[in-house]
Amino acid sequence: AATLFLRAGDVVGSDIPMHVVINEINPLLGLILSITIFGMIFNTGLSLYYSPAKRFSGKDGKNFRQLLIGLCVSGFILSFAGFKKLVAVMYPLLGYIGWILIVT
Repeated sequence: AATLFLRAGDVVGSDIPMHVVINEINPLLGLILSITIFGMIFNTGLSLYYSPAKRFSGKDGKNFRQLLIGLCVSGFILSFAGFKKLVAVMYPLLGYIGWILIVT
């Protein structure tokens, strides 16, 4: 956090501010960070779509594969909405939902 605050002028407007800082240290480290972030996104996305596909495929699980592929493709298409926009909308929304749950 301190590094990002010290480099605020360089990272403002960046989708992933820490990537800008790491890439300036060493481009190879920037590539490793990019691959790591991609792996984390893939891991999160696959597990996120697996559980609804399993739940809604029924007891026999016949259409599990098609449902999983459909959910992954729809998530991929929706990902083009933009990371900044998604974070700007979802973080406050999830925060308000959290406060509602706390109050409840």
